[in-house]
Amino acid sequence: MGFQILPTSIAGISTSSITKGPLASLFSNNNQVQNLIFPSDLASNPSMGHAVLIQAYDYKTKLATQLGNLTVGGVLSEVTNIAKSVGTARGNLVDAKGNFTAASLSSDLTSVATVLRNSIIGTVTEAANYTPEKKGAPLASISLFLPENLQVNYNSSYSDVSLTEELGILGFAGNFAADASKVGMKQGGVNPYAIAAAAFAGNKISSVLGGTGQLGSLAAQGAGVFVNPQMQLLYKGIALRTFQLEFLMTPKSPAEAKTIQNVCDTLTYYSLPGISGAQVGKSGQFLTPPQIFSIDFKFLGGGLISNIFNSALTNSGLGFLNEASTSTISNANQAKLFKINDCVLEDVSVDYAPNGWSAYKDGYPVQTRLTLQFKEMTMLTK
Repeated sequence: MGFQILPTSIAGISTSSITKGPLASLFSNNNQVQNLIFPSDLASNPSMGHAVLIQAYDYKTKLATQLGNLTVGGVLSEVTNIAKSVGTARGNLVDAKGNFTAASLSSDLTSVATVLRNSIIGTVTEAANYTPEKKGAPLASISLFLPENLQVNYNSSYSDVSLTEELGILGFAGNFAADASKVGMKQGGVNPYAIAAAAFAGNKISSVLGGTGQLGSLAAQGAGVFVNPQMQLLYKGIALRTFQLEFLMTPKSPAEAKTIQNVCDTLTYYSLPGISGAQVGKSGQFLTPPQIFSIDFKFLGGGLISNIFNSALTNSGLGFLNEASTSTISNANQAKLFKINDCVLEDVSVDYAPNGWSAYKDGYPVQTRLTLQFKEMTMLTK
């Protein structure tokens, strides 16, 4: 949120060692943005026309801002205004004899509602005020090659409801009254409504006595009567979307292997909570929430790559590969893919030996599989 409390370890490693290493700037207060890119030629390699940009942000909510701006005088003023409005409404509703009057009921209730809406009560009861909003510049910016699999699911939730069970005995009574005059209601001299009502009562008695609540239904089946459950489908809502991005990263050099380690540590760091209510490194009473993430798919082929590639072809040289500016990744065009709302990072999985352990001479692995599980914070609607 507005402040950061650093974790004491990442992946079982004390952060004291990281603060002196490649992630030192993450633990400083100079507000420097981490800009990590893999592979190093992502913005200039003609075979990679797209990139995924993952950025971590602090966030705030309107409710937190409102509460932070509250003062004792402001609260007392709001309470006083509410009391005055309620008193005015009551005075206009009841005359001197105690009889109700409705002359100004509408305007007085509107006045009370306005004061309530502008007060802390109105702030707390508005759902939009709880929605996290990105605050300030990104804390980290990570650009990676596009994963091989990009799948999106839209999962709506429905539930089956039996109208017969919901209406119960009243439903049987209502249908019986509607069908009483119909010819052929009885089957073989047996009134199915009477059997169904008895079965319903038998089920209730069976449930009270410790049974499964189906004794009456068994009896109705024996009599040849099967009650139509009248199934209905109720829409319950749509689930928040989840996304899994998997990157199998094979560095071409120890320097790129070091970048991969920084990418993994940075994403892990911003997915973890902090501690407040005590000094850093000691037990605290509260946890501060992890950061939120934005995910954008960038199309590079129509910008930097094509321009430099054409220039290189003209000059019959390939030196542009070392001259490409990585800052253009964040400014590249949006890829024609699905849009992802702001997310939380639910799970970070790092496999340092996806095909067996092997390392460069400085100890960095020669291959790393990074799997990220994101979940959107906003329900998708039309």
